Amino acid sequence: MKKLQTTTAIIILISALLYTAFAMGQEQQETRYLFENKDIRISGFGGPVLSFSEVSGDAALLTGGGGAVLINRTFYIGGFGEGLSSVHTLPVLSVMNSTGDVTDYYDLRTNFGYGGLWAGYIFHPEKVIHAAVSSRIGMGSVSLAENDYHIDRYDNIMEDMVFVFTPQVELEVNVFRWLRLNAGAGYRFTGGIEKQYRNRQGNLVDYFSGKDFSGPQFSLGLLFGVFDN
Repeated sequence: MKKLQTTTAIIILISALLYTAFAMGQEQQETRYLFENKDIRISGFGGPVLSFSEVSGDAALLTGGGGAVLINRTFYIGGFGEGLSSVHTLPVLSVMNSTGDVTDYYDLRTNFGYGGLWAGYIFHPEKVIHAAVSSRIGMGSVSLAENDYHIDRYDNIMEDMVFVFTPQVELEVNVFRWLRLNAGAGYRFTGGIEKQYRNRQGNLVDYFSGKDFSGPQFSLGLLFGVFDN
């Protein structure tokens, strides 16, 4: 009787060990993924954007656009680019070179453009009108060019790299499943402008400062894409 009990106990123990090993083997064979949540929805959108701001104290229009990957209808990340479309000129600029000679430049045109990373968050996207926040951060350039269309069209007198950061709050309207109207208000921070020149008197003067390209900004965008499930 004791021998039968001992044998039974051994069989039960071996069976338990085999079951555990089999279960562990099954778990090891399962492939794991970084995003295992089946509720994650990925889509995207893109479109043109108009921005209204100031350059050197004058009203300015910038045109451009961007595109982004939309995750769970709320968070998005992508890229953008925009440039100055309105015309801004300097009537005359006198520059002294290293030998002391002075050159007068007339009707110099200001050019400004940048691009980079675009990210944001959409609140309650299921509502017809809803709020959102976004940030655009990137690099670009500012230049002054001779506005002579008959000879060389553009010949840069100066060019400098700039850093631009634009956070803003927005309102969006769901027009169709594939179209949204976006209106935003924010502030454009521009830095990195350092180039100088010597004026007719021989004094070092800034071509521009960051303040010339920084200030409140308002935007309007048409966004095309997949916004629903």
